Amino acid sequence: MVPERPAGISDEDVYLDRFIMDDQNTIGILTHNGRALAFTLEPSIDADEHPAIPAGDYRLTWRAAGRIGQLYRRRGFPGSLQLDVPHREAIEIHAGNTFRDTEGCILLGDSTTPIGTRPVSLMRSRIAVDRFYRWAENRLQRTGIRLHVMTVSGYDFDDR
Repeated sequence: MVPERPAGISDEDVYLDRFIMDDQNTIGILTHNGRALAFTLEPSIDADEHPAIPAGDYRLTWRAAGRIGQLYRRRGFPGSLQLDVPHREAIEIHAGNTFRDTEGCILLGDSTTPIGTRPVSLMRSRIAVDRFYRWAENRLQRTGIRLHVMTVSGYDFDDR
């Protein structure tokens, strides 16, 4: 079941629908116009140092600075994709395999290990990120992209 979308969305908007949250992981799916783009992996919302970001709407921009931004520049992109999360810095979308790789950011992958595996791992992460970055590159130049982060399994970040 696809969750109901807010009014006033753009064709360029992207959704992160979170569907599993446990003490280590926040797992979701990144979609555009109902089409799956990648699985997502974030840290737990209860993580001490770098928790998952709150549900909300965030603008995506390129970030050329920093270790991850420089890595993606060397790979031919303008930098890394960063979310404008209030009171947080350098929240990026990048490659990685487990919650230990997130540093509070959002990882992408084409598949996951079986749900319930500890820790959950993303597979083909670099391929998924490169594909998403290429997809985002033209759209960011034309219109910009908003990322809508939603929790669809009855979880509410404000109540936990």
